Amino acid sequence: AVRGVTATRLWEDGMSAYHSAKFDFERFDTDVWQPLADELDRAATSGASRYSADELTECAKLLRWLADGHYTVLGYSRFELDSAGKADSREQAVGTTGLGLMRPEVRSAPHELPVPVSGKDRPLLVLTQGSAPATVHRSVYPYFVGIAVLGKDGAVVGEHLFVGVFTVTALHENVLDIPVIGGRVRRVIERAGFGIDSFSGQAMLEVVQSFPRTELFSSDADALFTTTSSVLNVGLRRQVRLFLREDAFGRFVSCLVYLPRDRYTTRVRLEMQDILVRELGGVSIEYSARVTESDLANVHFTVRRAEGDEAA
Repeated sequence: AVRGVTATRLWEDGMSAYHSAKFDFERFDTDVWQPLADELDRAATSGASRYSADELTECAKLLRWLADGHYTVLGYSRFELDSAGKADSREQAVGTTGLGLMRPEVRSAPHELPVPVSGKDRPLLVLTQGSAPATVHRSVYPYFVGIAVLGKDGAVVGEHLFVGVFTVTALHENVLDIPVIGGRVRRVIERAGFGIDSFSGQAMLEVVQSFPRTELFSSDADALFTTTSSVLNVGLRRQVRLFLREDAFGRFVSCLVYLPRDRYTTRVRLEMQDILVRELGGVSIEYSARVTESDLANVHFTVRRAEGDEAA
């Protein structure tokens, strides 16, 4: 079984390390982000990688976007496959690459990101939320960013692993201006048969803009298309719709609920919380509500599962 991110101890153990390490991330953009983005651009030009040139280029743009005041890095390390080349190995951290909360004396096995660094389905970019608030910075859940390390022949030989939090600027950014995400949103609207400047295209874009930004990073194009297409019909039919996205490693379930604005009350929210925790086997739940002039209210619940639980 793959390990989960049991981040509770990471933050408890890491708080003192964060403040005492005195690591300097002021030059992180030029010393780490920029060289890595340049490396992806070179791979796109060479054509030797297993990933498409467009995918490599978009990922490079995303790294530069993250570095441009949209992501606060709390830790970094580089991992390589062990000598046996096991697809699920993440045991070999490279020398002294650990910074911040990924320093060798802080990092331990339970803190590992539970995604194989290799394998035929290994994506170039991995984005996944942690399971405990990053109290060393703000009381928000951290995001792990994993970038495949490519060998000279284009094969995956390891992973760059970052842990940090999105900034307030990132959480309010226009979705079309976010690399990788913007292209995904445009393709979803085109798939629905709408021009992005048409009435229906703008309506679908408005739905996407209402998504929690962390959900946008975690949802693939198929899930995004299904949700946005369905939500467009909810307002017309005055329905209540629930959309579930289970974390790939069984740590939590993300729940998006859309309902007519005039039906949303505190009592209704509390009833929804009770149902979701009970039916999804949760141990805790958080929520954020978005109630605007739109006909629909949007409530995002995150049902947390016990550490060590895995998806069925």
